[in-house]
Amino acid sequence: MRESTPVRGMELAQRGESNMTFASDIVSSLLRTIRSLNRRRAYTSMVVAILCLGIGSSTAIFSLVDAVLLKSLPFDRPDSIAVLFADGSARGQGNRMATTVGDFVDWRANASPAFTALAALRNESRRITSVDTPVVPLVHAVSANYFDVLGSRPLVGRTFREGEDTPGREGVVVVSYAIWQTVFGGDRSVVGRVIDLDGKPHTVIGIMPADFYTAHIFNVQPGLWVPAPFDAQRADRLTRDVLVYGRMADGVSLERAQAAMAAAATRISQAHPDTDDRWSIALVPVREHTVGAFTHVAGALLVAVGLVLLIACANVANLALVRGAERAGEIAVRTALGASRGQITAELLLESSVLALAGGAVGTVLATLVLPLLVHLIPIGSGVPFLDRAVVDARVLAFATAASIGSAMLVALLPSRQASRIDVVAGLRSSARGSVQSAGGPWRQAIVGGEVALAVVVVMSAALMWQTLLRLDRTPAGFAVDRIAKLRTSLRGDAFATPSARIAHFDELQRQLQNVAGVESVSGVSFEPPTQAGMISAVRLRLPGRSDDAASAPAAVSRAVLPDYFEAMSIPIVSGRPLSHADRRDGARVAVISVTMARRCFADVDPIGRAFAVDAPGAPPLTIVGVAGDVLSAGLDPAPQPIFYVPYAQNAAPVMTMVMRVPQGDPKAVLREAERIAWGISPATNVYAVGTIARDMADANWRTRFAASVMGGFAGLSLLLAAAGLYVVVSYTVLQRRAEIGMRIALGASAADIVSMVLRDGLRAVVVGLVIGAAAAAALTQTMAGLLYGVRPGDVPTLIAVSLGLLVVAVVACAEPAIRASRLDPQLALRD
Repeated sequence: MRESTPVRGMELAQRGESNMTFASDIVSSLLRTIRSLNRRRAYTSMVVAILCLGIGSSTAIFSLVDAVLLKSLPFDRPDSIAVLFADGSARGQGNRMATTVGDFVDWRANASPAFTALAALRNESRRITSVDTPVVPLVHAVSANYFDVLGSRPLVGRTFREGEDTPGREGVVVVSYAIWQTVFGGDRSVVGRVIDLDGKPHTVIGIMPADFYTAHIFNVQPGLWVPAPFDAQRADRLTRDVLVYGRMADGVSLERAQAAMAAAATRISQAHPDTDDRWSIALVPVREHTVGAFTHVAGALLVAVGLVLLIACANVANLALVRGAERAGEIAVRTALGASRGQITAELLLESSVLALAGGAVGTVLATLVLPLLVHLIPIGSGVPFLDRAVVDARVLAFATAASIGSAMLVALLPSRQASRIDVVAGLRSSARGSVQSAGGPWRQAIVGGEVALAVVVVMSAALMWQTLLRLDRTPAGFAVDRIAKLRTSLRGDAFATPSARIAHFDELQRQLQNVAGVESVSGVSFEPPTQAGMISAVRLRLPGRSDDAASAPAAVSRAVLPDYFEAMSIPIVSGRPLSHADRRDGARVAVISVTMARRCFADVDPIGRAFAVDAPGAPPLTIVGVAGDVLSAGLDPAPQPIFYVPYAQNAAPVMTMVMRVPQGDPKAVLREAERIAWGISPATNVYAVGTIARDMADANWRTRFAASVMGGFAGLSLLLAAAGLYVVVSYTVLQRRAEIGMRIALGASAADIVSMVLRDGLRAVVVGLVIGAAAAAALTQTMAGLLYGVRPGDVPTLIAVSLGLLVVAVVACAEPAIRASRLDPQLALRD
């Protein structure tokens, strides 16, 4: 054992020396690579710039997708949380609808053992009256176990305790991070303070973290949470405004929970046939409910930016092939002096890695600059949560590093293969002559064709999105989109407990708003356009002489309107008359229906004077006095819904949206004055959702606008990279064929002949790429069907236009090298 100790020491010393030698070799190779790249600054700068664009754009998109879709939700074990919707598909209604308080109480009683607990919320508005300037945030009225079911903990303080949602104990409130910062200045001592909501004292018990997010109907994060006495309101089985969250028991799958709740819905339907007949329950994972609206857009953008990155790598690979051909003599000399193929390949890979990491570093800086612009393109009203998490953090840096390494591998693949096959003798001869060796020609042509094919897919996707956006913007909405200002107001307190008090309030508000300078016409509506299809629950109708069952009975959306609504919104009255001041609470029950409702319910019969009723217990018949033009829905499904309008005096709800037509002047100034008036009429008034219909329409189409804008940028980048790659290949080909071109010119070839030859050779790969790209685009764009309107995936005219456009770009890219070739001096070319 003692004799082996010196031997072992020598082995360790030799191993250490070997490791040091290996490290020294790596450092030496790295320094040699950096010096070599520094001597070729034009090549280095071009490669770094191309990779910067590819890696930077992909990093920015990944950061956005990571923030919204990949990072964990602010809930404990979100995979065990489901959102429960009322499913009315058996009745011909939506399968993801809000439920009633009565149904929630019954669901909760029947949830075990599939769920450990159910919690509910509904939207309300409360005014914080204990501050200098009135603040009206969206409020979620929730069951006391709401935060416990979600597994969310407050940043400061506590959440609700059991029993705090019973009548008489609801005087507590949890505050959002945004309200804490903006209204209370981030003061932690606000916990425990008493604030007034609609004039009633509430004790602040907690502050939620900034990333806590839930939404219901409106794509707005609530500012306050208050307990709701759902058990005391369980008799309400008609008002569908409640959203339910449930935490599944351990080991229970979504499918098993769905089956259990479907069986419960059957029992509830049998117990309450008047209100729950054929209603079921649909379960949706909480992640899909929370961020599902962004999924399709994110998928399309990830595919597009991945293609852009591939185009960038292909471009750099082509440049590397050209550089490898230029270095053929150098590599041959080094091979002749004893360098192995492995050493040559390792150095080429090292060079690609240095370039890719440099491009990734600059690209990360570019992503940091671009990311805020991407976030800015998503409007606040989009409902996309967690945008504040879109930052270049450690996860994004890891992605950028991985993208850089992957790019280096792709870039080095072909040059390494080319270097391993260099003929040493031919390389030494070309080095002695100082000429450029032709190598990798077929590969360069193939890469150009691949770039063009990928560019076709990206440009085609962008073209389809832009066509969708243009069609949505140009589709007549059926009402005056421009110059319509609006504000939403709700009435609170005992002063507005009766319908007559509410009617008198909105009559006075309409009268005062009509006197605001610049306002031409004023009215109000219970739920203003634009609304997305399915956002408002349609009600089933009963028609005289028809015995439709629940599934086949016609349905329509109901809106209560103030007088002059059709005039203010510029909605035409096709036949009959509009609703007017004469339609009072004690008058005949009347309605104006839309053209679509008239067509579906009355076919070719004149509906004026006919009657219908809402399919609900005690609902009175409504006599049709007019038919109004259709109003389109917002979003990607703008088809008109059947609508009937009733006088507000006969359906006096406490919430209305005032609409003002402002043909001249500044709508913002009008809104400021309108808001002042609305606040001033009564201290029990809440005013919120102040803006314009045009802004709401634009926000409703945010997915199309965002995808079109970003994909348009990708399309431009793809065209630039494809054109640059083609330009490099054609220029290099001209350089290789100088002697041949000089001989042709000496033998009488005209400039047009030379230009034609170069263009023909350069465009051969382009044409092949266009054919392959067109086929790929026709197939891949099928996945975009959910994002398109008015144009089909793989649309042939669009595909032809895109292909012709790329062909023109290719001709322009080839033109300069072709013209330069036609002007060669044959004597100089032949001598070279």
